[in-house]
Amino acid sequence: MIMGVCSHLTGTATSFVIIGLVALSFAAFLLRLRVTDEFKDIDHDSKNYPNRPFQRGAISSRQLIGIGVISLIIELGSLYIINPKAVIFYIPVLVYSALTAKEFFISSWLNKHFTIYFITHQMIFVVFAMWGFITFGVQLNLRALLGGLAFVMTMSVFEIIRKLEYRHNTHGKIVKDSYPAVWGAPFTTVLLITMVSFIGIFLSVITGNIWHLILALISVLFTYSGKFELIQAAFGISLAIQGLLLFI
Repeated sequence: MIMGVCSHLTGTATSFVIIGLVALSFAAFLLRLRVTDEFKDIDHDSKNYPNRPFQRGAISSRQLIGIGVISLIIELGSLYIINPKAVIFYIPVLVYSALTAKEFFISSWLNKHFTIYFITHQMIFVVFAMWGFITFGVQLNLRALLGGLAFVMTMSVFEIIRKLEYRHNTHGKIVKDSYPAVWGAPFTTVLLITMVSFIGIFLSVITGNIWHLILALISVLFTYSGKFELIQAAFGISLAIQGLLLFI
């Protein structure tokens, strides 16, 4: 999505090669974050989810580290192919991701403040948006702000629907580590509806394409089902199409 936003804001078409390289780098970036999460959450997961692959020994720490290293190489290598300066501009993203891996050195406190934890970790996408704007020469103005907000909220929605469930430990008790379990289903649903709606509004404003808003409103209708699986599918598909619309 960030490449589509940058293309509209600069008024120039972006080649499929660059789009593909950024997408590859971003996928590697997300995989690297997942690897660090396995190490960050090892105590919590071992206590509550002993059957997870890492906990039961299906994958070793050495293999995870290898995946993380390969991901980092792909992440930076893809950007270097685009432009060596893209790697230099990317340093703040690397620094921020390192801080999240270390829980900003206040892990005990953050783990007791679920919402602040969520906000601080999602802020990395603000840094990523700034990387995109600087790398591709986007002028910072109101349209850029709306585009950046749409991207950050998109990633926040993906994070929430990733854990849109009630998870149970080995004793059958709900673990307070998913969004409905902590915030409650009503608040979580309202937050998702709000963000998805604003994503549609902001993208419609910067592109002039009303279908962004229409698509957002259609996906919101699925929240009335009250079924997490349906909401996950509706929002996931909707946001993927939102990204594709930016290139049409």
